[in-house]
Amino acid sequence: MRKYYRFRLKPDDFCFEYRQLKADGVAQMAMTKTLIILFIIFVLVPSLGVRGQFSGSFQSDFQRYTNDNSLIYQQLDSKVASNNYFTLQGQFRKFRAGLRYEAYLPPLLGYPFNLEGRGLVNKFITYQNNKITATAGNFYEQFGSGMLLRTQEQRFLGMDTSLDGFQLKANPTKSYTVKLIGGKQRLGFKHADGLVIGLDNDFRFSKDSATNQWSGGFSFVNKNEPYSGILTTVKSNVWTVGGRLNFQRKNVRFSAEYVTKSADATPANRYITRRGSGFLLNSNLDFEKLSLAMNIKRIENFDFRSQRSETLNNALLSFIPATTKQHSYRLLTLYPYASQVMGEVGGQIDVVYSPDPKTTISGNFAALNALNKKTIESEEGYKSNFFEIGKEKYYRDLNIEFEKKWSKKFKTNIVFVYLNYNKGQILGTYQEMVKSYTFIFDATAKFSTKKALRFELQHLATKQDKGNWAMSLIEYSVSPNYFFYISDEVNYRNFSFGKVMYYPNIGSAFSYKSHRLSVAYGRQREGLLCIGGICRLTPAYTGFSASLTSSF
Repeated sequence: MRKYYRFRLKPDDFCFEYRQLKADGVAQMAMTKTLIILFIIFVLVPSLGVRGQFSGSFQSDFQRYTNDNSLIYQQLDSKVASNNYFTLQGQFRKFRAGLRYEAYLPPLLGYPFNLEGRGLVNKFITYQNNKITATAGNFYEQFGSGMLLRTQEQRFLGMDTSLDGFQLKANPTKSYTVKLIGGKQRLGFKHADGLVIGLDNDFRFSKDSATNQWSGGFSFVNKNEPYSGILTTVKSNVWTVGGRLNFQRKNVRFSAEYVTKSADATPANRYITRRGSGFLLNSNLDFEKLSLAMNIKRIENFDFRSQRSETLNNALLSFIPATTKQHSYRLLTLYPYASQVMGEVGGQIDVVYSPDPKTTISGNFAALNALNKKTIESEEGYKSNFFEIGKEKYYRDLNIEFEKKWSKKFKTNIVFVYLNYNKGQILGTYQEMVKSYTFIFDATAKFSTKKALRFELQHLATKQDKGNWAMSLIEYSVSPNYFFYISDEVNYRNFSFGKVMYYPNIGSAFSYKSHRLSVAYGRQREGLLCIGGICRLTPAYTGFSASLTSSF
């Protein structure tokens, strides 16, 4: 719960004494910036007698790795790792300011190496009134669907692509919004080389009372990154532009967006000069008991970063939606889809039917293929027809779910998934197409309004990759304060049981007001962790983990 404070301090009541830090110069500078911003937020502004609103949070994720001869994973100098985040924010009338301090000592397995260290990584001050919002410092922004620009923080993925500079939003009229941004992107504990500027315009064409609601917009983003090499195909200046259109009428929604990018020769596309493009179409149709949705996507040569030499999730300016069902069950995360920014075409159809309030039947089919490319002898690299689909399959996902609440105390969810997964394309480690069948049974029994027991059985069958998998989980919870679980994943190849690998885990979590502590011990398998089509690869390990979060 946020608290209000009124301060009446005189300038003489506060004395700031700077002492030489014994750490290195980078740590000294980071700590000095932290103290200065803390001084401004919590002393100078309150000393003027302004009523303030303050909030903060702390998160620490810790892992202790143990020797496990059954696993092959990266050997660390230290068997202990932790990710730590401390955030403070304050608001005074029309001003809001904040900061975030992070420390990776070293980062957890699977997180980017450039995160190792500590420092002040996010600081901002914002002024806002009815017409204008202005920010100096770090900020997050999205234009349209995000294909041109989406900066975001995903701690689960070790990803923070905030811009450090200025952000200006204005609403001259109720039907028009304009945004102007500029700055350099975060890259670990430093900035990427490219300077980014952008302009976004959003229009509403219809009146509030109109039956048909039309809206749209257009955006522009430019990256200027110095280049002193010998390649003539590499350009310092790269621009992107796009437009979008949205329509809504009662139970019908439709949106379409198209973006294009100028020649951007990078290591990712082998320094070709072909322009990039992206097209995204979303439609929804809702009835009383039935909901239908369709997404269509085509992406070509659209790896857009503020530093051309970076890979993985570093310095990403654009966000390409996955347009596939985002599975949460453990075995289905063995083969998640990661958006292929260099080229993909496809989409998904989603159907949800609820014949009564206690029953939900849902189905989803997603399909993505390569583009149909023809290599040519020029700097452009290849040609591709917009309306042609390549023969190479990237992904097929047919899934059906049946969720039923049998009584106030018992409900079940049954899932079937048929998957084709091009692991060689998505991960680059296994060339054969993985074909799998997955069955899941999930049941929850309530003993009272607070106590519940959940039980899961999962099985994934495939003749490719590492073969068959099975999983079981039991979870007991006392809402909202406590839960305990025990689980085991078993990789037993092709029913021979000659080479079986177990991944047991046990854990618990306790919550009290705005504080939460979770602990776990076990063996984790290697795999992709994904959010919305953005993924990171985590190696296998055995060990103890703990996480503490607190807010005030």
